Amino acid sequence: MKTIATLLVLSMFVAACGSGQPGRMPTDLDPDDVILTISDEGGFAPIEMILGRHPRYVLQADGRLYMPGAVTAIYPGPMLTPIFVGSVDDATLQEILRLVDETGLPEVDRLEDTTATNHVADATTTFITYFDGTAEHVLSVYALGIARESSQQAQAAAALVDAVEQAALALPDAVEYRPTRIEIRTGERMALPDAEFRNSMPWPLSVAPDEIPEAAHGWRCVVVEGPQATDLLKVFGSANQATTWEYEGTEHALLARGLMPGEPGCA
Repeated sequence: MKTIATLLVLSMFVAACGSGQPGRMPTDLDPDDVILTISDEGGFAPIEMILGRHPRYVLQADGRLYMPGAVTAIYPGPMLTPIFVGSVDDATLQEILRLVDETGLPEVDRLEDTTATNHVADATTTFITYFDGTAEHVLSVYALGIARESSQQAQAAAALVDAVEQAALALPDAVEYRPTRIEIRTGERMALPDAEFRNSMPWPLSVAPDEIPEAAHGWRCVVVEGPQATDLLKVFGSANQATTWEYEGTEHALLARGLMPGEPGCA
């Protein structure tokens, strides 16, 4: 009953907000403030893939849009997934904000749409986080864009995600982003890399593996920034998915990814 009631509340907000009018930029925002993040969590996938996911998109108040880049389908691939950034024009930014209004997000704190759990198994949940200058508003939709039958709020969310995706594809000036912070995880892989591809490098961190704070799924996690992050980008740039890291005679697995603006890391 709680889920049904929640969805009814959001449906009323969607109906109220679906005016078709241009979206309005929240006030009291700095250009660097992240106003929209779209990410996926969960699903049926190896734990390394789940832990290593980037947000799909991160949008800042001045229109800068960040997204992970494509990686060639060759194993082993690079250790780090590249991140790209470009700027959307004002009209596109206003359209995205209009579609945010269509979801009803500015009127609520946090809502979950799990309607598709009755039809789809082992899918991801898409999280849409909107920041209005004061607080975050979060809508999560299970199996977004997969289920044949979807709620009104899921359709509004899908329209928003599609608009951001089209904006990303149309960016005229996207360049590779050099992150200033890196999330690094160490833990036990579900499967060792194939012997023919396996390669070893010296442990790259100043902290020992067992001194890294414990995190989710039995892995440990730390965020590195500043000059150390710059140095690690170079080290990880010469590694790949099959690289193991030797510390005092023992090989360890590492997952690393550059953090986009607004990401806390190790979440």
